[in-house]
Amino acid sequence: MKTGELIGSGKYRNCFSIEGSHLCAKKKRPFHFKLKNLRPGFFRDLNKEEFHVYSNLPPKLKEFFPPNYQIVGELLISERPRDYSGEYSKIIQEHGPVENASFWEDIDTIFHLLIEHKIWLFDVFNKGTNIIVQKVSENVFRPVIIDCKKFGLKSYPLQIHLWLESERRKKLIRRLSYFHQRFKPDSLMVKPKK
Repeated sequence: MKTGELIGSGKYRNCFSIEGSHLCAKKKRPFHFKLKNLRPGFFRDLNKEEFHVYSNLPPKLKEFFPPNYQIVGELLISERPRDYSGEYSKIIQEHGPVENASFWEDIDTIFHLLIEHKIWLFDVFNKGTNIIVQKVSENVFRPVIIDCKKFGLKSYPLQIHLWLESERRKKLIRRLSYFHQRFKPDSLMVKPKK
């Protein structure tokens, strides 16, 4: 497998296309000795950790991930989501607000599955960089989660207050609320009953 163009970049990893396919690969970023790079993530195999998290998710939640998740050497491989037009789908941050009810119904399903199974993936709804908007048809959009590692200085169990399940639940609710404020149009917001 030969990596192609850079299609995404995070704190610890870059994502590349795979030449001659509709796959992509996450690869650890090269470490350069800078103070900001002295983060624990540079010294862990985040691809294996993410694959382990994905492998242990309930089947209903896996439906919201791209297919073909696999580890090949130092790469974490998955399929690149594409719209019904054949174009590659965009992360919600690039797409902007999503005026599509089916998309938001799926977001609610993802949230309830995370709560039900006590899976504390706080970054799923963070900043709009970990969810892709896949246009399945003209009227049906679906969210595709593209990052599910349980790691970070602001995550469980590294923050002591998050040892309490009630605090983990509150944090996930806050993240979803911020995600709604940023990407859910007012026309799709549920108005409180008078």
